[in-house]
Amino acid sequence: MRDGQRQTTALHIAGEMCDLHSVVQPRASWSITALTEASVLFVQHKHLWEAALRHPNLAIAFWRDGMAQAAILAKWVGNLGRKSAAARVAHLVCEMGLRIESAGLGARTRFELPMTQDQLADAVGVTNIHANRVLQGLRKDGILNFQRPHVEVGDWTALATLAEFEPDFLQLRTGGLT
Repeated sequence: MRDGQRQTTALHIAGEMCDLHSVVQPRASWSITALTEASVLFVQHKHLWEAALRHPNLAIAFWRDGMAQAAILAKWVGNLGRKSAAARVAHLVCEMGLRIESAGLGARTRFELPMTQDQLADAVGVTNIHANRVLQGLRKDGILNFQRPHVEVGDWTALATLAEFEPDFLQLRTGGLT
């Protein structure tokens, strides 16, 4: 924002294509920031267009990726507008846990999430102080322990229940057009 504040609207993990939608909307009104040291591959839009035109299955994969990102964004907007801070944190942890597990980078109940408490607060739309209170409460209840960068979920069922987490929006199924 102009006053220096941030609102995180997406998180990506290793191997994901970030900003794929810029192929059809190249003039960005947002920015991308790495939370950790990262290796980044820039692919020119024209090369992605050409590859998609030559390989229809790749075009479908790009489309599916865009739809998954749109579904995640829709969930984040709904969470910001209607859920408690604890439910927002729980939902973010459930989402990232499943995405990381699906990518083979950890288990949903034990993974690395290299976010500071301040960055977590930005992602769920609360102050750093409120994020701290939420994390302390979840730790006290034995549901979640977050000590950057390590996340350990003590009770997945309780966390998912608090978040009202239903994973279908992540579209983690692989293969065909199902």
